[in-house]
Amino acid sequence: MGIHSVEFPSLLELQIDDCPNMKRFISISSSQDNIHTNPQPLFDEKVGTPNLMTLRVSYCHNIEEIIRHVGEDVKENRITFNQLKNLELDDLPSLTSFCLGNCTLEFPSLERVFVRNCRNMKTFSEGVVCAPKLKKVQVTKKEQEEDEWCSCWEGNLNSTIQKLFVVGFHDIKDLKLSQFPHLKEIWHGQALNVSIFSNLRSLGVDNCTNMLSAIPANLLRCLNNLERLKVRNCDSLEEVFHLEDVNADEHFRPLFPKLYELELIDLPKLKRFCNFKWNIIELLSLSSLWIENCPNMKTFISNSTSINLAENMEPQEMTSADVQPLFDEKVALPILRQLTIICMDNLKIWQEKLTLDSFCNLYYLRIENCNKLSNIFPWSMLERLQNLDDLRVVCCDSVQEIFELRALNGWDTHNRTTTQLPETIPSFVFPQLTFLILRGLPRLKSFYPGVHISEWPVLKKLVVWECAEVELLASEFFGLQETPANSQHDINVPQPLFSIYKIGFRCLEDLELSTLPKLLHLWKGKSKLSQVFQNLTTLDVSICDGLINLVTLAAAESLVKLARMKIAACGKMEKVIQQVGAEVVEEDSIATFNQLQYLGIDCLPSLTCFCFGRSKNKLEFPSLEQVVVRECPNMEMFSQGILETPRPHKLLIGVPEEQDDSDDDDDDQKETEDNFSRKRVLKTPKLRKVLHWEGNLNSIPQEFFKDIVRIN
Repeated sequence: MGIHSVEFPSLLELQIDDCPNMKRFISISSSQDNIHTNPQPLFDEKVGTPNLMTLRVSYCHNIEEIIRHVGEDVKENRITFNQLKNLELDDLPSLTSFCLGNCTLEFPSLERVFVRNCRNMKTFSEGVVCAPKLKKVQVTKKEQEEDEWCSCWEGNLNSTIQKLFVVGFHDIKDLKLSQFPHLKEIWHGQALNVSIFSNLRSLGVDNCTNMLSAIPANLLRCLNNLERLKVRNCDSLEEVFHLEDVNADEHFRPLFPKLYELELIDLPKLKRFCNFKWNIIELLSLSSLWIENCPNMKTFISNSTSINLAENMEPQEMTSADVQPLFDEKVALPILRQLTIICMDNLKIWQEKLTLDSFCNLYYLRIENCNKLSNIFPWSMLERLQNLDDLRVVCCDSVQEIFELRALNGWDTHNRTTTQLPETIPSFVFPQLTFLILRGLPRLKSFYPGVHISEWPVLKKLVVWECAEVELLASEFFGLQETPANSQHDINVPQPLFSIYKIGFRCLEDLELSTLPKLLHLWKGKSKLSQVFQNLTTLDVSICDGLINLVTLAAAESLVKLARMKIAACGKMEKVIQQVGAEVVEEDSIATFNQLQYLGIDCLPSLTCFCFGRSKNKLEFPSLEQVVVRECPNMEMFSQGILETPRPHKLLIGVPEEQDDSDDDDDDQKETEDNFSRKRVLKTPKLRKVLHWEGNLNSIPQEFFKDIVRIN
């Protein structure tokens, strides 16, 4: 603007509300304004409001100062608000002062001041403030005078605001320490009146340097209402709080009785949650615990003796008895439901001996990027996992089994014969587990390293990705039904990831297998797949170069509920369905995929046909709507036997055209947990040929497939 000042002589009331980006009421551009690096005031000497009686400023997150006298030609360093009676400053998190200039402020008519949630307002003005009619500063909207926290007065505005800077926290429920730079400076100081935090519900300690502990010891007794505690990005922090000097009387008080959520993330020097010399710490309400990227954290609760012994030993010198577990008998977590541990190279998570009820309510467990773990659970944890619904073990390079090996009653669990009674061998039953992910475990061979049986009565989704040593997904445990000859034969069968007894995966709906280079078979056993995968609706198999065929013809007859099947990038697969060996199949048998709607065959260079059996064997697809065939240059026909697809459907035959590599970086990016269930293993080429085909797929001319080879 080409003017030097603006005046509003008739303005009596001004309210500025919910303007998050506003910094100045009027901006008059000048060279002097352009070089300002200090906080900019809402008003300066260029704006005149001589008759203003009420000023309300609220929910403006960028306002740092209300007014400043900055002119060099000012003869008398004084600002007077002759008519102002009411002043309200509400929820201005960046406000540091009403006036930062060292000038005199005069309010001859001011009767009411309301200040709330101005977190960084440490003083009203750096100069003298004169308000002869003002007798209090309100901090809440309530008018009950008997409530000592409704108003405050220390004789003048400056002293009152200085007190409110601290006292005002009495009503605060959510505190993020990084938003209070002045509070950070005195957080561990003796001058801090800790009683003011008695109503605190959520505390975030983040980006705080030079702190050895996150919470001052004298503050602990005032946090009985704390529900959420999040500690992040504190580069010097060694413990969340220090309890070593707590006396016996204080020990018997519950610690954080209402705390239900705890996060410890990106704390490079953190050694422990707390140091405690008494018997046990109970977090009675803790429901969710997230620990991530705390590389020096070896134990959750420790005493000085045990931690010092562990710190003086090299990892290669430690035996399993020497390793300090993350969780032991010193901590009780009776209602913990969600546990996430990420980027923690602990050698052990759980100790064999735990408090009676700890982890018994665990519902969700995620272990990710813990590269020194050889297994996830000790044997004693099994009985505590009866409520587990969701288990995810991801990118743990050293994990060889999910449960550690243990001999029971002198029986050698390395014995691979299967002539023992089921009652005498390790049995794993997960009555509530519905979701299981095993991903990025290059050394994983089996759920348990010895002979065992497992039952998964309600499992609905199973994902196994990037487990390079898995050779057999599941096999059936026979026990005494096995003949000696067959038992000897089973010794040569690859160790299964899961050993199934009776129940199998009767509720499994979604099975995803990817990047399993040694996988030879999905299933070995006498039972039909209908008794093992009887409710399977989605089957997605990709980058499994050991598979010659996916299922046998007899097994295919059992997949009656399958609605979607996709097979991709399995370099050696010759047939998806094939009659093999001594498999007993009636000459005129019918395999009916009643529910199959989508069939994808993608990048199978060795595939010659989808199904290979006797000429009178019959395949039926009454619901099939879409078939996608892409990069299958050796495919000569769809099925050797009789094929019926009565519904009209669309067949897409894809031939890749030249593509650039612009998406390579995106494909290589690490997936987040949220989009884990669907991964692009191949680029999608443009489709050259699209047929709307009515009738059976075997009637497609063979020359059509040969034409694809020539184009390739």
